[in-house]
Amino acid sequence: VQSQRQSNNGSHSQLHTVSKKELRKAQTNAACRRSRAKRKKEREDLIRKNDELEVERAQFQLKIAELQGTIEALKESRGNATMLDLQTENLLLRAEIKRHKTLVDHLKSITERES
Repeated sequence: VQSQRQSNNGSHSQLHTVSKKELRKAQTNAACRRSRAKRKKEREDLIRKNDELEVERAQFQLKIAELQGTIEALKESRGNATMLDLQTENLLLRAEIKRHKTLVDHLKSITERES
Protein backbone atom coordinates (compact mmCIF):
# COMPACT_ATOMS: atom_id res chain seq x y z
CA VAL A 1 0.00 0.00 0.00
CA GLN A 2 1.47 3.24 -0.99
CA SER A 3 0.27 6.76 -0.49
CA GLN A 4 1.57 9.97 -1.89
CA ARG A 5 1.70 13.32 -0.15
CA GLN A 6 2.57 16.58 -1.78
CA SER A 7 4.48 19.28 0.03
CA ASN A 8 2.95 22.67 0.64
CA ASN A 9 4.39 24.18 -2.49
CA GLY A 10 3.40 21.17 -4.62
CA SER A 11 6.71 21.14 -6.39
CA HIS A 12 7.70 17.63 -5.54
CA SER A 13 5.90 14.68 -4.10
CA GLN A 14 7.00 12.49 -1.24
CA LEU A 15 6.25 8.82 -1.17
CA HIS A 16 5.24 7.39 2.15
CA THR A 17 5.18 3.65 2.03
CA VAL A 18 3.48 1.38 4.60
CA SER A 19 3.91 -2.27 3.87
CA LYS A 20 1.00 -4.68 3.99
CA LYS A 21 2.83 -6.60 6.70
CA GLU A 22 3.07 -3.52 8.98
CA LEU A 23 -0.59 -2.62 8.38
CA ARG A 24 -1.71 -6.17 9.18
CA LYS A 25 0.45 -6.20 12.31
CA ALA A 26 -1.12 -2.95 13.53
CA GLN A 27 -4.62 -4.30 12.88
CA THR A 28 -3.79 -7.57 14.66
CA ASN A 29 -2.38 -5.70 17.68
CA ALA A 30 -5.52 -3.57 17.92
CA ALA A 31 -7.75 -6.66 17.67
CA CYS A 32 -5.70 -8.39 20.39
CA ARG A 33 -6.05 -5.39 22.72
CA ARG A 34 -9.82 -5.36 22.18
CA SER A 35 -10.04 -9.10 22.75
CA ARG A 36 -7.98 -8.95 25.96
CA ALA A 37 -10.04 -6.04 27.26
CA LYS A 38 -13.27 -7.92 26.49
CA ARG A 39 -12.04 -11.09 28.25
CA LYS A 40 -10.92 -9.05 31.26
CA LYS A 41 -14.31 -7.36 31.53
CA GLU A 42 -16.13 -10.71 31.18
CA ARG A 43 -13.92 -12.25 33.88
CA GLU A 44 -14.54 -9.30 36.22
CA ASP A 45 -18.30 -9.55 35.56
CA LEU A 46 -18.24 -13.28 36.34
CA ILE A 47 -16.30 -12.71 39.57
CA ARG A 48 -18.78 -10.01 40.62
CA LYS A 49 -21.75 -12.25 39.76
CA ASN A 50 -20.17 -15.16 41.65
CA ASP A 51 -19.75 -12.96 44.74
CA GLU A 52 -23.40 -11.87 44.51
CA LEU A 53 -24.56 -15.47 44.16
CA GLU A 54 -22.47 -16.58 47.15
CA VAL A 55 -24.06 -13.87 49.30
CA GLU A 56 -27.52 -14.85 48.05
CA ARG A 57 -26.77 -18.54 48.73
CA ALA A 58 -25.74 -17.74 52.31
CA GLN A 59 -28.97 -15.77 52.81
CA PHE A 60 -31.02 -18.69 51.46
CA GLN A 61 -29.21 -21.12 53.76
CA LEU A 62 -30.04 -18.93 56.76
CA LYS A 63 -33.67 -18.74 55.68
CA ILE A 64 -33.80 -22.52 55.19
CA ALA A 65 -32.36 -23.10 58.68
CA GLU A 66 -34.90 -20.67 60.12
CA LEU A 67 -37.79 -22.40 58.34
CA GLN A 68 -36.58 -25.83 59.43
CA GLY A 69 -36.53 -24.60 63.03
CA THR A 70 -40.08 -23.30 62.63
CA ILE A 71 -41.19 -26.63 61.16
CA GLU A 72 -39.67 -28.55 64.08
CA ALA A 73 -41.31 -26.20 66.59
CA LEU A 74 -44.68 -26.65 64.87
CA LYS A 75 -44.26 -30.42 64.83
CA GLU A 76 -43.52 -30.44 68.54
CA SER A 77 -46.41 -28.14 69.42
CA ARG A 78 -48.73 -30.02 67.12
CA GLY A 79 -47.65 -33.30 68.67
CA ASN A 80 -48.45 -31.94 72.14
CA ALA A 81 -51.72 -30.47 70.91
CA THR A 82 -52.63 -33.75 69.24
CA MET A 83 -51.90 -35.59 72.48
CA LEU A 84 -54.07 -33.13 74.41
CA ASP A 85 -56.81 -33.44 71.81
CA LEU A 86 -56.73 -37.24 72.12
CA GLN A 87 -56.86 -37.04 75.89
CA THR A 88 -59.81 -34.63 75.76
CA GLU A 89 -61.59 -36.79 73.22
CA ASN A 90 -61.02 -39.88 75.39
CA LEU A 91 -62.49 -38.11 78.42
CA LEU A 92 -65.54 -37.03 76.42
CA LEU A 93 -66.06 -40.54 75.05
CA ARG A 94 -65.77 -42.06 78.53
CA ALA A 95 -68.34 -39.59 79.84
CA GLU A 96 -70.67 -40.46 76.96
CA ILE A 97 -70.22 -44.20 77.59
CA LYS A 98 -71.00 -43.62 81.26
CA ARG A 99 -74.22 -41.78 80.32
CA HIS A 100 -75.21 -44.63 77.97
CA LYS A 101 -74.52 -47.22 80.66
CA THR A 102 -76.63 -45.22 83.08
CA LEU A 103 -79.44 -45.05 80.52
CA VAL A 104 -79.20 -48.80 79.81
CA ASP A 105 -79.19 -49.55 83.53
CA HIS A 106 -82.24 -47.32 84.00
CA LEU A 107 -84.05 -49.02 81.10
CA LYS A 108 -83.20 -52.45 82.56
CA SER A 109 -84.58 -51.47 85.91
CA ILE A 110 -87.80 -50.20 84.33
CA THR A 111 -88.27 -53.42 82.34
CA GLU A 112 -87.52 -55.55 85.39
CA ARG A 113 -90.16 -53.72 87.46
CA GLU A 114 -92.74 -54.21 84.76
CA SER A 115 -92.09 -57.91 84.48
